[in-house]
Amino acid sequence: MFQYKALNEEGEYVEGEINLSSEETAIAELIRLNFTPIKLIKVKDKKNKGLLLSRNKKFEAQQFFENIYDYLDSGLSIDKALELEAKSINQNNGMTFITELVDMVRQGESLSKAMQNFPEQFSALYVGVVHVGEETDSLSESLQLLARLTHDLQEFKQKIKSALIYPMILSGVMLISVLVLFGLVIPRFKSLFVGMGIEMTGITGVVVGISDVLTQNYQVLLLILALFIVIFSKIFKSALTDQGWAKYFLKAPVIGGMIQQYNLYIISMILHILMKKRITIIKALDHVKDAVGNIVYKNEIEIMTREISRGKSIQDVLNTEFFTSHFIYIVAVGEETGRLTESFAKLSRYYYKQLDVRIKSLMTYAEPAIILVLGLVVGLIVVSMLQAILSINELAV
Repeated sequence: MFQYKALNEEGEYVEGEINLSSEETAIAELIRLNFTPIKLIKVKDKKNKGLLLSRNKKFEAQQFFENIYDYLDSGLSIDKALELEAKSINQNNGMTFITELVDMVRQGESLSKAMQNFPEQFSALYVGVVHVGEETDSLSESLQLLARLTHDLQEFKQKIKSALIYPMILSGVMLISVLVLFGLVIPRFKSLFVGMGIEMTGITGVVVGISDVLTQNYQVLLLILALFIVIFSKIFKSALTDQGWAKYFLKAPVIGGMIQQYNLYIISMILHILMKKRITIIKALDHVKDAVGNIVYKNEIEIMTREISRGKSIQDVLNTEFFTSHFIYIVAVGEETGRLTESFAKLSRYYYKQLDVRIKSLMTYAEPAIILVLGLVVGLIVVSMLQAILSINELAV
């Protein structure tokens, strides 16, 4: 089964479903019905369709750019393409801002200028790339590049979430298990040992002492834990706006390398897209500064822009503390050979693969590490209890 978007004989937008096995037969059937196919989306069944629509309740930039590109590629004007997208989005999701966007474009505003009125949906990067496409008479290609960029970014975010979910579940299970052991199991053993007159020393004394602290002061500990979570979340958010914390996270083990590679991927990808449009490096860096979220790289790009405008080469202004030697070397080669655009394309592919490898490694090593910690904690408790139990023989002697 396919969902289709098409134009009828009167040039009106229509959409619906057609139950055929292949895309070729679906297109042939639409043409037979005097429809001009614009887009086909394969859906397995009604259940999958419902899931698809539920996910689309939130505006998805990737889908928007991809759809507008398809409409323009089919020969439609930008206002007609936006109108079709507005009908589709409003029908499925109840959104209205696209209608306002259509009205602004029909009143004579450029698409990029109209997008500036909706910063929650369209970032400065999106506006900049669309503006470049309008200036170079290649809006369709710019939208295609934006669809690719947003797809890659969304894919990265999804991979990072997937990489973190399982370790978080394991960590939660470990925490609950430890709390049950220290809060319920060990106090029962303690009552048994006290009743038998067993002296709890060494490892047993330490474990029982930890159990006493947890059971007698759990309210204070819960408050401390809540405060820790609040403080950590604020620190994590401040990593985007505070220079000190941002540098600290960049130097942190494991996560620091991922943050660096993610930002280098964003920088190289955007520079490749913009310079492919024959945009000067100074103007391209201005767009990159708006797109990068990390305050450290924002400041570095601002410094780079200022130094390059004074006549320095790109390789000379790259800070080795935040840009890898590989990044600097490839940029230097591209600058010397006059193939800087291709160099940024290579760098974007390289850091995409590197970040993907890091994410997979995190998923691979996180599980056994958490299980090992849980095993050590449980083993410590078992050893401490066995030590106290074996001391019963000493009392009998």
